[in-house]
Amino acid sequence: MKLFKIAFVVLIHLAFVLKPQELSKSACGGVYEGITYYNFLDPAIINQPANKPFFFTFERLYDYEWSEESGKIKDNLSEWKNYFNNQPSTQDLKKLVYKASVAETNKIKGYVQGTNPALNPQWRTNSAVTYLKGKRATDVVDYLVFAKKCEPFVTAQDYRWDAPSTKDLTGMQDLIIQGTAAYRATSNVFLKMRYGYQLVRLAHYAQKYSQAIALYDQLVKPLEGQSNALIKYWAMAHKAGALMLSNQKAAGARLFAVVFDNCPSRRVQAYASFKVISNAEFQKTLALCKNNREVATVYALRGLKPYANAIEEMQNIYKVAPGSSYLSLLLAREINKLESNLLSSDLSKNLAFYQKFEGYPKQEAVKYLKELQAFIAKSLQERKVKELELWQLATCYLEYVAGKPAAALRKLNALTAKGKKMQRQVQVFKLAMKLAQVKKIDKEAETNLYQQVRLLGHKHLMDYMKNVYRRRLYAQGDIGKAYLCNTDSYSFPIKLEMKILDNLIAWEKRTTNKTPFELSLNSDIKRWYGIKATMYFKQDKLKDAIQYYKLAGSSVKLKANPKFFKIAGNYGHRRPVINKYTRQSLAEEMLRLKNQLKNEDPKIAFELGNIYYNITWFGNTWDALENYRSSSLGYYRYYEAKSAKTPRKYNMTYPLGYFNKAIAWAHQKGDKELAAKAAYMAAKCERRAYEASKGYSYKKATPEKYLSNFKLLRQQYAKTQYYQEIIKECQYYNNFLNR
Repeated sequence: MKLFKIAFVVLIHLAFVLKPQELSKSACGGVYEGITYYNFLDPAIINQPANKPFFFTFERLYDYEWSEESGKIKDNLSEWKNYFNNQPSTQDLKKLVYKASVAETNKIKGYVQGTNPALNPQWRTNSAVTYLKGKRATDVVDYLVFAKKCEPFVTAQDYRWDAPSTKDLTGMQDLIIQGTAAYRATSNVFLKMRYGYQLVRLAHYAQKYSQAIALYDQLVKPLEGQSNALIKYWAMAHKAGALMLSNQKAAGARLFAVVFDNCPSRRVQAYASFKVISNAEFQKTLALCKNNREVATVYALRGLKPYANAIEEMQNIYKVAPGSSYLSLLLAREINKLESNLLSSDLSKNLAFYQKFEGYPKQEAVKYLKELQAFIAKSLQERKVKELELWQLATCYLEYVAGKPAAALRKLNALTAKGKKMQRQVQVFKLAMKLAQVKKIDKEAETNLYQQVRLLGHKHLMDYMKNVYRRRLYAQGDIGKAYLCNTDSYSFPIKLEMKILDNLIAWEKRTTNKTPFELSLNSDIKRWYGIKATMYFKQDKLKDAIQYYKLAGSSVKLKANPKFFKIAGNYGHRRPVINKYTRQSLAEEMLRLKNQLKNEDPKIAFELGNIYYNITWFGNTWDALENYRSSSLGYYRYYEAKSAKTPRKYNMTYPLGYFNKAIAWAHQKGDKELAAKAAYMAAKCERRAYEASKGYSYKKATPEKYLSNFKLLRQQYAKTQYYQEIIKECQYYNNFLNR
């Protein structure tokens, strides 16, 4: 049964681990954040800021950098300031304790004892130094000199992985001898504790683990009843590490638990060092605990580990210390964990939106949810836990997560929240519950409910609202407004098609007074006219495109001349030529040229073919049909080219058709130079068509079906002047001739 439970917990944790909340996706080299599940419980409501690193996360720790030392420095300076009767400024203390070199500190000692009056002004005016001089506290300066001498041995190299050199070992042992003598010589408990810490740390980093343990027991432990200094826990952490490395894992784990419980600035390190793999070792650790508080901490540490059965650890803590604050921490973690697996941003997989257990795919997570609900119900019934309001709130919220938003809201309405954090949390929950029950997007939903969500300023709640509205609007036929409900969740995609534009335009025409929600969509009918015009342009419906560009009132000015022509050239290259065209005026020019085709003029056909080539992805005027040009050809070729319809930007049918007309008409009229020019451009179109095909490979020879116009050039137009220019400038054609 125990093995089954472990397997079940690993399975459910893997389900969590495989789906991070904020998913980074890349497009065209850029990175943007996305929401994969909804997080409505703010773990900060448990009011345990020191435990923030242990809130639920898919990273090793929550909002924490391993390089952080701010907590340690803050604690140390606080104790020093208290020792100095709160007289020096924190900044001056920090400068003295952390910034002064050994040489500078020795000069400060001379100043304090009166033998060095010519001290640098930066130290003479330092309030901490002034305090020491007034007290003639040379013993404090002696300790600081000693501590600064120790520092290089414990920071310059990590001796856990690289053994210290013989020279370093000798230096460390010399310091241990000096420090032990200084410890014995002073009666100042504050300084004795700090000497003890330095000595235990030195022995630990010297990999003299037995010595580190002995030094702690001889120098630090006797002072425990005389001092509440946090530095004793720093020393204890080094003893714990030495025990672990001496294969006394249970004893080391128990001390790390004590450090974790009592010393916030060493909590993360204690958590990371608490490594009890086997159940036998864990039971030994529990047996060494001195009281129920230590037992609860050991259970909590195991519950915080990845793959832990945290509910089981919560039950264990509840048995020995029902008032432990670790219960609230683990409760928040487990709720956040369940959110990650049950509140998917894909609402078809979101249990609160799905609203039934039958058929729901994640039954292992549902089972875990029910187990947590049962434990919360028991805890509320027996009323032994602290922060009953939090546990009452949890039972309401988990009812919502379980797909019962109406029942959850009724329970939540019966609670009275105290404090700003709790009141905000209740409001977030209530709105999430209301949104889950929205069946139709009406004026009420677009006014009052929208305004409540907006004013709360909760990122996930706003995205959830838009996600719900997007689906409901689409289902009720408001497909245009549904399209505008942009979310960060990447679920329920709606492609901008002509029917969407028609729906948006119709909505804009009939709407006089927009709701607050509709105003937030930033819709503009002229924008839709412009987009519709460009869609028509892509479909080669030039008359319709011109009509809608006129309705839009303006169109994009093109950055290059669509009539520009050159034999060689890179994809999409902007030529340094003057351009006068906009999308609308280019469509008008193309329509004008098309109307002249009835005369079978090869020059007109060539000009049209060149324009149609230039407005593809490969040409210099690609912005006639697209708003941006990405390096997407390779992606399209490998992932999308199987589709029956080639995207307009890669489709060479239009330019190839006009170049073929130009070849035929020029040949009929005896203009072989123009025919050669058109044949070359037709060959270029064939080459581009091959490059956009699924079978393209730069390592392989171009298939024969894409070489028909190169063959035509060689067979019929080899004697033209233009043919000679092609040979000079086009490497592709030379490769063809030399194959």
